[in-house]
Amino acid sequence: MLRYPSVRYLADSVGFVASDDDGFRVGLSNGDTLTAQRLLLATGVIDELPDTPGLRERWGEGVAHCPYCHGYELADSRLGLLAGGPGSARQGAVAAGVEQTVDFLYQRRAYAHA
Repeated sequence: MLRYPSVRYLADSVGFVASDDDGFRVGLSNGDTLTAQRLLLATGVIDELPDTPGLRERWGEGVAHCPYCHGYELADSRLGLLAGGPGSARQGAVAAGVEQTVDFLYQRRAYAHA
């Protein structure tokens, strides 16, 4: 997210969130109050990656889970779709609507667990 010019990182805790006619007010534990037109709740997630050499090291730096979610980072790039299960063919069709070139990378051992 820090690639976006309007995003900044604050190490603090939220004390309250309130909405008003202008958007949102967010009170921080340090006493500061921020305002925003939109509010994004990021509650955390743990990605379970397949044991593919090099994948974990590239996660978040060229490797992403969704071309829609990471469209800004993946714009105008060649997309490789790592097939992870029976639904991967549909994911490939969806990804083709986002990127011009999609390489479908079939991983046999991934299907053994699907």
